[in-house]
Amino acid sequence: MTGPRILVAGSPGCGKRSLVRAVVATDKQPDDTSTAPGHDGDRIFPWTIDTKYYTAEVSFHVWSVGPSAPVSTDSSCEAVLLVFDATSQDSFLQVQSWFQR
Repeated sequence: MTGPRILVAGSPGCGKRSLVRAVVATDKQPDDTSTAPGHDGDRIFPWTIDTKYYTAEVSFHVWSVGPSAPVSTDSSCEAVLLVFDATSQDSFLQVQSWFQR
């Protein structure tokens, strides 16, 4: 997909894929053909935004971050969505640390 990219980053197990599946309104599992492995182990969820005024193709790139996760220098993402588990301070600290690098 060549359209705009949205990077969805967060600690492992915090619900990134569930959040994206809710937005794109699909019940398909992450390993279905609707997703394809991207670089650095991310998963790609295509989404067509179809409104009264326009239609746009975008893709969510779901990426787990942690203490050893590299910071992406890829500037081709138009948006970054940081996801963390509100019941886990460690989850928040991991994504905060990754984002501040």
